[in-house]
Amino acid sequence: MVPTDDDNSVIRDSGLPPRSVTKGFEMAAESAVSPQDGKTGKAVRFSGKEKGGAGAPNDAALSAQLAAEKGGQGLKPVTKSAKTMSKAERREQQERQRAEKAKRLAEKQPGSAALAGFAAHHSQASTPDMKQPSPNASSLRVATTMRLDDPRKRSKAQKQQSVDRQLAQKPVGLFSHLPQYEKHDNIQARLKKQENIHPLVLALGLKYQNFTITGGNARCVAMLEAFKRVISDYATPPGTSLPRHLPSVISKQVDLLSNTRVLAASMKTAIRALKKEISVISVDASDEEAKSQLIGKIEEFRLERIDGPGTLIAQDAYTQRKIKDDDIILTFGRSSTVLKVLLYAHAQGKKFKVIVADGRPKLEGKEMLKSLVEAGIKCGYVLSSAVPLLMKEVNKVFIGASAVLGNGAVLSRVGTAVVCNAAKERQVPVIVVCETYKFLDETRLDSFTWNEIGNPDELVDVSNRGPSEYPLHHSIKPAKQQSAGTLAPWRSLDQLKLLNLHYDVTPAHFITALICEHGTVPSTCALSIARIQADKTANDF
Repeated sequence: MVPTDDDNSVIRDSGLPPRSVTKGFEMAAESAVSPQDGKTGKAVRFSGKEKGGAGAPNDAALSAQLAAEKGGQGLKPVTKSAKTMSKAERREQQERQRAEKAKRLAEKQPGSAALAGFAAHHSQASTPDMKQPSPNASSLRVATTMRLDDPRKRSKAQKQQSVDRQLAQKPVGLFSHLPQYEKHDNIQARLKKQENIHPLVLALGLKYQNFTITGGNARCVAMLEAFKRVISDYATPPGTSLPRHLPSVISKQVDLLSNTRVLAASMKTAIRALKKEISVISVDASDEEAKSQLIGKIEEFRLERIDGPGTLIAQDAYTQRKIKDDDIILTFGRSSTVLKVLLYAHAQGKKFKVIVADGRPKLEGKEMLKSLVEAGIKCGYVLSSAVPLLMKEVNKVFIGASAVLGNGAVLSRVGTAVVCNAAKERQVPVIVVCETYKFLDETRLDSFTWNEIGNPDELVDVSNRGPSEYPLHHSIKPAKQQSAGTLAPWRSLDQLKLLNLHYDVTPAHFITALICEHGTVPSTCALSIARIQADKTANDF
């Protein structure tokens, strides 16, 4: 190729890229000449055999080489519009802008250097012409109630609450992502809107908060009975229909109950089933027919998913000889399902002894002990700290569950994992009895990601009375009015914080067997049972 005098582009041979690559570069001088080497003064010729390369340099490398060699001679790039840029030039510009943005972010926020590096890495690795979602996008979605360490999420959650609650004065930083509030006795005075809350639901919420009603089954049954009353007293407003308006009324009642205590897994299952049944009611049905149908479905749910399975579990445990004569059985806290199993075996003539282990501050095992003694069963009572010492005399461990997770782990009252760990060390079988409507398809590996945080003042109470033994409208007295303890002035000590957790997670390898209404299964079958029950609820209820 022979250069001409009127050619104002660089001299290049036939193997070089097209002119559009260097067209944006011009000399500062008025006369357009070919770029010259700074030492020899000769015209610069680019060939495709630079630094061992077999072909022509790419667009970005050629532009960078020109800018570097002519930086001192007034050679400046001309800004192009997006329409005149080639695809390669647009890609280069977008990558450069992302890198500059990541650099500015790192300079403004020194603590987020890792985040800036992450953004810069993905800006180079991703394709700029296509916006692809992150493969982990779905796993990063967390419930709002588990992101309260973010001030914006916490403010949003407080605005959506039906009860005006005061944040804890001394929250525990490790659980800052979970709600931590001060205990209030008068819920009605803190309601933002009282006209939409049924009085029976309001009284039920107060019983939940004071632990007058405890246990997943008992709380679910009480809620369903309250919903029957709500549906019975409901009147469809003009201009709408029951299937469209009633779910919003139920949601307001549920919101109040969730502000008094965290909803149990059993309650969530019942609420989903109820709303599913409301949605399939015909809009042409009269209010009386629709309400009668819903009340019948609620009674059916209680019979088929709560009361009936409890009886089947007790019969299955007896027929499979899970309880034998002269057995020493240990249980922890109070479980209505475990109580049914033990009472049924005793009614069938089995002679055994039960050791009830208990833990503060709830001391729920006292109610379990009272029921067993009234039935004529020989019992013993110990605190959870003495369980490892007595485990050598125990033949079996029966525990209840608030929920059975998809990975086979068991969510139950705090202290259950300690008891199961002690049984595992002594190779004592651990049998979990639980209805299938408490089986969940979610997975939890620890007790930190999700938990319910109770009133820290309960830990100060060193009396032998559990929270459920106090009168309904009686709050726990300050520690100074009770027997003096070392935790009495905890609120005035800046370095002392109290944490009252309600649940813990027992790993699946601590569990020997699960007994549900379908029979005795290993803990590895929990996820399959949860999905089967979810499909059954969607189709039947």
